Amino acid sequence: MKSRPGREWPSWADYKGAILSRFGAKPYDDPLPELMKLRQVGIVEQYQESFDSLLSRVELAVPQAISCFLSGLTDEIQHAVRMFRPQTLHDAYCLAKLQEATLQSMARRTRPLLDRNMTYTRSLGSSQRRLTQNAQSSNS
Repeated sequence: MKSRPGREWPSWADYKGAILSRFGAKPYDDPLPELMKLRQVGIVEQYQESFDSLLSRVELAVPQAISCFLSGLTDEIQHAVRMFRPQTLHDAYCLAKLQEATLQSMARRTRPLLDRNMTYTRSLGSSQRRLTQNAQSSNS
């Protein structure tokens, strides 16, 4: 824009065209394959941000965008969200985050139970050993 003759303010269309030519899509840039290959590897929010960034560069109908988003989620989240048949991307995002929170909550709840069972088993085993040792010393 600085190199324009006369340095007059450009029209919106000229300005938009200059921005697109400077920073816009390259002729070889095709974000659709990248969008189709995108997979969730971290938390849902990170995946959603990457998905939104790529989605803004392609033209997809809402049902296809929802399907594409769901297919990139981890299986344990994807199946639960599909069950509710989200009709908007916002619904799909919210359901995915809710399912992720549910899975995290379940994981936190089950860990202490496993630890308690292992402690109980160990203490039961040592009690059984003491009883066996006491019985053997009584017989001697």
